[in-house]
Amino acid sequence: MPLNVFEESVFKCLLEFISNGAYSGPSHHLMNATLRELRTVALNNVRKAVTDLKGDNIDPCIVADAWSENGIALLGVLLVYIDQDLNIRELLVRATPMSDISHTAANLCNAVKMAAASVGLGEYEIDEDGKVVKDTVPDYVFSTTTDAASNMRSAVHEFEGAECVIHELSTIMRHMYELVLPLKELDKRIAGVCSHFRHSVLAHSVLAHLQRRHGVRQRKPPGGNATRWMGKPDQSECVDR
Repeated sequence: MPLNVFEESVFKCLLEFISNGAYSGPSHHLMNATLRELRTVALNNVRKAVTDLKGDNIDPCIVADAWSENGIALLGVLLVYIDQDLNIRELLVRATPMSDISHTAANLCNAVKMAAASVGLGEYEIDEDGKVVKDTVPDYVFSTTTDAASNMRSAVHEFEGAECVIHELSTIMRHMYELVLPLKELDKRIAGVCSHFRHSVLAHSVLAHLQRRHGVRQRKPPGGNATRWMGKPDQSECVDR
């Protein structure tokens, strides 16, 4: 949501109507200032968490994903690790703007390492010509994970850290679904069912009714996005439920 929406008269009228005239919403200046303060607090918390990880000799995994919409592109970087109590933890490190940067493997790899270094996970420096001067980020990373997009996979290979085992599993599962004929036919039918319930308004209404009646969490069947390595198993599980 753009911050200037808080200055629009229609939005203010909506808030006043909902609150019975008690609240008309903040200004976009206040929202901007508040978000900046929260960003600083969050960044400091992530840096402290990374410092604690180093103290406990825990190397996190880096999860990276790039996406774009309406001309705005971002690269999200997460740290995933298992703490001393065997709980899986996730930390959002940064959402790096990539709208004006070519999404090549080298640029994506640079952005991921710069994000990691910004919270104290190693050091990463490049000179004016784009050459790497210092890079200790891989020394503090256990593994890297992305989706199956070709540029992200290449970026992972340039990372020089541990290989992404998920991509190996993805390759095995893709061949399994493509080469085993019964699975291939079943997958085709499952994809058709998911597509029908995703795009038909009537079918989606029927699905929502069935999910409520059987106490199943309501959600649309996942799409068959080829870049999502768990796409096919997710579709199968959804149809099974």
